[in-house]
Amino acid sequence: MTTIGSYQVKVQIQPTAEEIACLSPARENDMPIDWSCNWLNFWKNTSFDVKT
Repeated sequence: MTTIGSYQVKVQIQPTAEEIACLSPARENDMPIDWSCNWLNFWKNTSFDVKT
């Protein structure tokens, strides 16, 4: 397996605010074991509200 390293990216957290996020490869123990989620309302509280 090849390591891709980590990346820093700008993310917009509010209309006028940005922060730096660090993206890194996940390890097996980072992954959830319970994937249950209210997927239909997942984006409800974001600016990217998905209409169904």
